[in-house]
Amino acid sequence: MFESDYDKFESLITKTVLRDKQQFLDDCKKLYENHTEINNIHNLTRIVTPEEFFEKHIVDSLMIGLVLPDLLDKPCRIADIGCGGGFPCLPLGQNNSQLNITGIESLGKKVSAVNEIAGRCGIESVKVEKYRAREAARKPEFNQQFDLVTARAVATVDVLLKECRQFLKEDGMMVFYKTPEAIKKEMALAERDAKKFKFKLSLSEIYDLSEASGKRQFFILNR
Repeated sequence: MFESDYDKFESLITKTVLRDKQQFLDDCKKLYENHTEINNIHNLTRIVTPEEFFEKHIVDSLMIGLVLPDLLDKPCRIADIGCGGGFPCLPLGQNNSQLNITGIESLGKKVSAVNEIAGRCGIESVKVEKYRAREAARKPEFNQQFDLVTARAVATVDVLLKECRQFLKEDGMMVFYKTPEAIKKEMALAERDAKKFKFKLSLSEIYDLSEASGKRQFFILNR
């Protein structure tokens, strides 16, 4: 499973995955099979075919490694906001066991489901907690405790910045998954609030997925 999909995205995968090809494919298969079984009960995602799952969930989640190569093999404490069905936190945790990832998700069924998937797949670096981001950021166990905040398909950058900045350590950063089109729409408000909260705003390169999935770009906010 996934051999032809691997070949299609090999140039991206080899830059974001340090495991050998067979181990990576075995891990992807385990994640897909367990996620699919639980998705049939809890309806976590509409992306269910192997090809779409591999590209839109696994490869896309790992693309943050193009921006932050240290995530491939070094420790980092991450808050994944609105992690939903477990992306990007599950592929990231599976890719590097040294990461310490806390998923923040407000829907209880998704919290339980993603924690079960992580357990089945042996992804010990991921744990999901049931909170809204603004609520969690004020709690002592989360406030100013994270090196990195991520979010994928959750909210606009200005909203994320307002609600999630308190998760960060003094030298922490935020990296948000976006498309070039979304960035154009959000840039003015993002620049305004980055200045207001004293963050430096920058953009990643634009990365290509397939023609059907389009392009990926990241908002990057540093203290």
